[in-house]
Amino acid sequence: MKDIRILDRDLETTKLYERRMIELLQIRTQEYKQLKKAVDQELSSTETNDRKVEYEDHEYQGLHSVRKWTTALYYFLIPCYLYFSDFFAAARYKNIITWILLVLYCLFPLLVNPISNFIFFLKDKLNFYMNNKAPKNVYEDI
Repeated sequence: MKDIRILDRDLETTKLYERRMIELLQIRTQEYKQLKKAVDQELSSTETNDRKVEYEDHEYQGLHSVRKWTTALYYFLIPCYLYFSDFFAAARYKNIITWILLVLYCLFPLLVNPISNFIFFLKDKLNFYMNNKAPKNVYEDI
């Protein structure tokens, strides 16, 4: 009889242990599902970003070729101007102002990037100043 009581207590303990293990399994399964969902979302975001970068690279290459052809056309206009205008007939090549303008015309494509970068730099500095350093009216409700 004593053995039966011991076995009965062991059975109750085992059932309690089983219930606890089932609860723990459910908790761990739920955690696993949440983690798997988070990982899948991250992977989805990463794949979307990779696709976006690939499209941007393709567009960047297209813009680069357009810029190259535009610059070639720009420089092709110089000999056209010299040939079809009165540059030689009116002896404009003797005027220093004409040469300065011609040199500036030739340098302009090389200066577009630094000029635009400088404009964006000034815009960023002005935004930083206006957001952080400029005087603010902190007593708006008075």
